[in-house]
Amino acid sequence: MVLVVLLAGGGTVFFLTNGDQDHKGGTKPTTQAQQKAQTQTSAAAPAVTPTPLHPGIEPPRVGNWPEKWPAFAAKDKAKKLTLDGVGFPVSVPLGWACTPAANDAGSVKYTCGITAGSDQVGGELIVRDCAQPCDTATQEAMRKEEEAWGQEWRWVGKNATLAETLKVDGADRYGMVIVAYVPGSTGGTLGKQIVLRLTGPSQWRDDLRKVANGVRSAAKF
Repeated sequence: MVLVVLLAGGGTVFFLTNGDQDHKGGTKPTTQAQQKAQTQTSAAAPAVTPTPLHPGIEPPRVGNWPEKWPAFAAKDKAKKLTLDGVGFPVSVPLGWACTPAANDAGSVKYTCGITAGSDQVGGELIVRDCAQPCDTATQEAMRKEEEAWGQEWRWVGKNATLAETLKVDGADRYGMVIVAYVPGSTGGTLGKQIVLRLTGPSQWRDDLRKVANGVRSAAKF
C-alpha cells in the first residue's frame, strides 16, 4: 500500500493506493525489468515541490515578528516532539500527531495536526537544504515555490517571512505560512530552509500561532 500526499491550494490531501491494477480489477504483474527500471527511476528522481496555485506577493513588506502571538504555557500541556531530520524540537497541542511525508535526500517533510469533528487542523513542516550560496536571490527563488494563498509576504526576522489569510480555498479558515532560513550543520552559514504552513477554523488560530512561536524559538530564526 502506498501513501501519496498532495498539496492543493494550501491543503494537504491524502490518498491510499494499492498499486497498479488491470481493467479486470486484478493486480497487474510487474516484470523483473520493470522492477529494475522503477527502482532506478525512484533513486534518480527526487520529490518535486508542487507548483503553488497562489504564491505570495513579492517583495516582502517591512515588518516584525508578531509579539502578541501566544506561546505555549504550562497549562497547555503541549507535547514536544523530536522529528528525524528536523534538527529542533517541535511543540504541538495534545492530540496532534506528526507523520513523515515525501521525505527525500536533503529534505524532510511532516504533516502535523488533528481531526476535530469534521475539521482538519494543522498542516506541514518542511526542512530542506538551501543551495549555496543561500543568499537573498536563492531565498527569494525558493520562497516563490511556496503556496501562500496570494497574500503579501512580510518580514518577521532577518531571514524569515510570513503570510496570513482568513480565506483558504474560498472557505472561512485561518491560514499562515512561514518561510525561514537558518544555519546548516556546518555552523553560521545559512544552509537550511524551514517552511511551516498551517490552517484551521478561526477558533484554532491561537493554537496554530503557538505552534509557530514554538518553531521560531526552537529553530532560532
